[in-house]
Amino acid sequence: MIDFHAHVYPDPIAARAVEAVSTFYDDCPCHGDGTLNGYLQAQQRAGIAQSLICSVATFPNQVPRINEFIAGCVAAHPTRLFGFAAAFPGGDDWQGQLDHAKELGLIGVKLHPDFQKFNADAPEAMELYAAMEGNMALLLHAGDPRCDTSHPRRIANIKRAFPNLTVIAAHLGGWASWDEAAENLADLDVWVDTSSSLPFCPPETFARMVRAYPADRILFGSDWPMWDPEQELQAQVPLFPQEWAQKILQDNGETLLRTLR
Repeated sequence: MIDFHAHVYPDPIAARAVEAVSTFYDDCPCHGDGTLNGYLQAQQRAGIAQSLICSVATFPNQVPRINEFIAGCVAAHPTRLFGFAAAFPGGDDWQGQLDHAKELGLIGVKLHPDFQKFNADAPEAMELYAAMEGNMALLLHAGDPRCDTSHPRRIANIKRAFPNLTVIAAHLGGWASWDEAAENLADLDVWVDTSSSLPFCPPETFARMVRAYPADRILFGSDWPMWDPEQELQAQVPLFPQEWAQKILQDNGETLLRTLR
């Protein structure tokens, strides 16, 4: 199985990072400590073979050290982890930072427009996507009814502008904006992950939203340390169409990884 959405942080700042995430989401309790070892243990308990790890830059000057950290984690566990880079649209030397991320072997970029305070389809972000198109994937936090920066329609704008950009819209395309997500994204060639969805909607809504997307464009994600991957698997898998489970848990992720490596 492949977990296509997990976050890890350096040990000295992991507790603060987890607290910041919890605070941003109205003190939602987190289920992991945010450290690499903590995730590797959770990964093993869940029976997950490979995982995407990433982190989000709060400020532009954080990007280089985040990317060095993520690349170091992948280098230490190359069969178990692959990494997406941090980036900050409009930041100083974003092109140089993106080039360095590629040199480090990072195969995509993770952005959180709400947390980073930019519109997902802002001109400075579109400039970054243009440089990524065809050679790095984009994982975007998607949706939040408290703000408009990552609304699914903005993600649709990105995909239409850059048809050869691999776009993964997290949280079934729109956290707590489920129907808007399907309306905007289901007919586009956009990937979605299942992370941080079921804890915020009834099981019947989760099952309906999974079915709203093509079976070959859905990826399992845990969003650790927000949630524990073993518990997420136990909760999510019974709600997948039985004939889709193998695709969501493994086959789709393997297909996508082949295009990125």
